Amino acid sequence: MYPNGKVRPVFLFAMLSLAAFGILGCRVDINEPDEGDVFTVNTDVTFDADYNGRGEIEWESDYTRPDGSSGHLNNSDFRSNAIGIGDGYPWNFRIRTLPIGTHRITAYNGNDDAAVNITIEGCLDAYCVDELGQHGRCSEEGACVFQYTYDLSGRVTAFDMRERPYDSSTGTRYPSGNENRDVPVPDLQLFVFQWIGPEQDCRQNGGDDRLLGFVYTDQNGEWSLNATIESEIQSPNLYLCHRFLSLRHGVTDNAGNPQWEPSYAAMRMPSGQYEMNFSITCPESRTGTCGSKSAADAQPSYRRADSNILLTAIESINILGTPNVNNHTNTVLWRWPVNGLPPSDAVEGVRSNSVDIVQVGQDDWKDIETMGRYLGCLYLKRLLNVNRLVAMCPQLDPWYVPSPERCATALGWAQFVSALLMFPLDASAPKYDGKAVEGRTRMYILDPGIFIDSYCLNINENRPRNLSGNVTRFFWDLCDTTQDGDTIDNQSLSLTQLFDVWRQFPPGTADHEADEASPPTEGRNLWDYWHNAFGLGLRDAVLESMMNNCLPGQEANLP
Repeated sequence: MYPNGKVRPVFLFAMLSLAAFGILGCRVDINEPDEGDVFTVNTDVTFDADYNGRGEIEWESDYTRPDGSSGHLNNSDFRSNAIGIGDGYPWNFRIRTLPIGTHRITAYNGNDDAAVNITIEGCLDAYCVDELGQHGRCSEEGACVFQYTYDLSGRVTAFDMRERPYDSSTGTRYPSGNENRDVPVPDLQLFVFQWIGPEQDCRQNGGDDRLLGFVYTDQNGEWSLNATIESEIQSPNLYLCHRFLSLRHGVTDNAGNPQWEPSYAAMRMPSGQYEMNFSITCPESRTGTCGSKSAADAQPSYRRADSNILLTAIESINILGTPNVNNHTNTVLWRWPVNGLPPSDAVEGVRSNSVDIVQVGQDDWKDIETMGRYLGCLYLKRLLNVNRLVAMCPQLDPWYVPSPERCATALGWAQFVSALLMFPLDASAPKYDGKAVEGRTRMYILDPGIFIDSYCLNINENRPRNLSGNVTRFFWDLCDTTQDGDTIDNQSLSLTQLFDVWRQFPPGTADHEADEASPPTEGRNLWDYWHNAFGLGLRDAVLESMMNNCLPGQEANLP
């Protein structure tokens, strides 16, 4: 379906005045006229008429001169004023000038049944008036061009369907208040298109739609854009498009293609101010929101997943800061859906062609905890400037089951970042996967085989240094603003300070270096973190939190 008009307008009239259409003195096409079809054209400017067809065309015109007197042109007048008449078929000629006046042209198909096509065109500024009375100008091609000025603004939302951890003691989810409601989307890139046709496809399928400009939403999801365009189409149709792409994060399909969406359907728009609110979850809604969970549930799965993945990715910047560290300036791409990935890739993502890609499993888009773990791995890779974090880690419950120190450290950090996306640092009962990140917890002592209350985790064997849960609690204690119930938790470092310690790791694979290999070393662990905190004056703080969380056993060259 085309909008009203095309890039090059062609107006077809039979027995009608041009004035009735609001455009005078532009272009008239006479296509395959029947015997005696009548066409009216005003020629207050020189007009050319082109004929390209077979058969002898016959013309005549009764016209009115500017002084009101009448005139008549018969077929011989047309032919005598023509140039370029060739012999044989087809005949091609141009009538250089029609007398000034309002012509009522009668065209006859002649004695040949073949198609006859006549074009009469010319332009006079005075006759370029659109349907609202706005005056335009003549282009070099002899078409009327009109200028339109727009003051566009709006607000972008998404329906937050993400699952949050449940607190059985209070019967609430964290953070409360956002689930199953429309929330603003900051840092989203929007595009304004003029619809030319054939489809409103954001110019992704070879269409002729015209890009007028793009803009990013602010922190409240609001945007504004001023645009001035010239168009042969009167009151052109404008529409909005977006990609699931923010300033630092974007969502693609499994093949790595960004998801484009028409976000605000086209409508005819003369000059003026327009408010264009929309939802990336429910783009067909003219209210700018989904309004209900049932409306969001009715959307395609990719749209629900893309909008919620993007919400988590954008929120991570507000909490963790930009992922653009160590000269990583490229956008983080989140691929969905991805099924059957090797567990290490599913957790860590991969780097391809200098673009960091985080691959999200089929059902993980609802789970902030899982998304947060992906982000933790991603930030750590960028802070250390390495391609992979760990290798050959057991795919078991990482919280309680012992694993090599390099695995416990990397996964513990990822779980810590995940908890940061769900709980503020002054939370009284932060959790990861339902497990306490702060305060006393249950610890198992192998000998004599009992559980006790402790600040450390242990189960089945006396190896707290190999538990990622202890590492998660270690990082939380370093920067939270609450006490564990007594005076042992005295540290409240900033996230920037925690990140800066990772930045201190020098490149290389030796002990204490960013890409430390194993064996024979233990791989990158908290011993190395403590070692690299020296230059920042943070070794005492790191050691205290290691002691409090039963992690001093993480030493050099232990498995």
